[in-house]
Amino acid sequence: ISETNINSSAAAEITAVNVAVGDYVNEGDVICTLDSTEISRQIEQVEKAISNENNLASMTSKQNQTALENAQADLDSNLSNAQSAIDRANGTYNEASTQLKNDQAALDALDPNAIDYETTKAAYDEKIAADKQALSAAQAAIDEAKSAYDQTKTAGERAVADAKNSIEMASYQTTESNSQATLDDLNKQLEDCTVKAPGSGVVTAVNVKVGDTNTPGAALVTIEDTSSLKITVSVDESKINLLQEGM
Repeated sequence: ISETNINSSAAAEITAVNVAVGDYVNEGDVICTLDSTEISRQIEQVEKAISNENNLASMTSKQNQTALENAQADLDSNLSNAQSAIDRANGTYNEASTQLKNDQAALDALDPNAIDYETTKAAYDEKIAADKQALSAAQAAIDEAKSAYDQTKTAGERAVADAKNSIEMASYQTTESNSQATLDDLNKQLEDCTVKAPGSGVVTAVNVKVGDTNTPGAALVTIEDTSSLKITVSVDESKINLLQEGM
């Protein structure tokens, strides 16, 4: 005899018991039903939570992508501005260098025998001193502009890297964790609110009644398949002649 204990994973109230001991059932017959109201409500809540999680993940993904694009755009723009500052400083330096060369050449070209030589030389000496100061200031401006470029590049590349890290970290997160596992379990419980016979057989035990609260995993009903049942009995010799095939 093949014995099957039928159970349900739903911890819910039993609303109907459709069999009694001795009944013969076929595979797929509804043995009993359980109240699915609370389970359905929980499924709705979890599905809503998963939807919210998915929407949040999608929004976060878009925000992270936008942050990366903005960080890259800021880096490009700031580096362009920093490079322009270097170019301007180089231009100022070149102008000061040219002015110094011109003034020095003019000084060198003065005629020492000219009446106003000393006065003119003194004027050029002042201009050359001013030119050298301007050249020094221009070099300092170049150094400062290059330093600002390097700082801008470092800060911008760090911002881009941080944005990429945010995207990568988000890719490891999944909404199919606890919420999805809970939903799968609830759907299994909902399915188990309608308890069906897994095979044909005779009901040999009914362990519950309407109004009881099911204990998940506990046997609700036991079915035994007697199709291949064989019984060995002893018969008194005086009654053997009373036995007939099919009795």
